[in-house]
Amino acid sequence: MMKTFTVTYTETKVYEGIVEAETLEQAADRVRDGYVEEEVLVEKDITIDELKLEQTEEPEKVRSLVINYGELSFTNFEHAVNVLSEEYGYEGEAWEMVVASGDLEILCEFLSEDGINAEIE
Repeated sequence: MMKTFTVTYTETKVYEGIVEAETLEQAADRVRDGYVEEEVLVEKDITIDELKLEQTEEPEKVRSLVINYGELSFTNFEHAVNVLSEEYGYEGEAWEMVVASGDLEILCEFLSEDGINAEIE
């Protein structure tokens, strides 16, 4: 899943840019390779010999899977599938595909199709 990183970096001037990448390390590599989308000059006339990266990941909005109008609520996918497996006895190929996805949206759809009230908040 692609995330957006704000990356501050210095060459002879200090810039801040927006980079899309899957990981923080990939964001740093994309900056080194020149793939910066929105670039803003922060400070002028700084002389530094090497590229220095300061990375901050934009906070991701925390989403919760809410079951049966708040009876159960999960923010962690792995915890959700463990509890739901025990509570509802889920198993089999379809369940394994949901678990392998690692996606709360797919889990929510699966539960809804099984007649359980489930929503992402």
